[in-house]
Amino acid sequence: MIALEVALVQCHRVGVISSQSPWPATANLHLVTAELCMGDIVNLRMARKQAKKHAAENKAASSRLAHGRPKIDRAAEQSRREQARKSLDRHRIETGDGP
Repeated sequence: MIALEVALVQCHRVGVISSQSPWPATANLHLVTAELCMGDIVNLRMARKQAKKHAAENKAASSRLAHGRPKIDRAAEQSRREQARKSLDRHRIETGDGP
């Protein structure tokens, strides 16, 4: 279990003042744990890697949206084009003028 440091601080209208500061004793005293005073430790190398990974995922998603279509959509479009070509060929009148 992690032991938490506890500090006695004075809260002033402007901000939090430590108990060692020369401010007047009229400020309210509060008990504060170290969790409230400090942020999380961050490994910058890993944070940069995660940011780069998220940027690449976002770029890939936008590229898929702009350029890519699912295979079933491509197959359906190909089928519609083929049916339209066959329908046009059935209604074509042969005159015998060409080669």
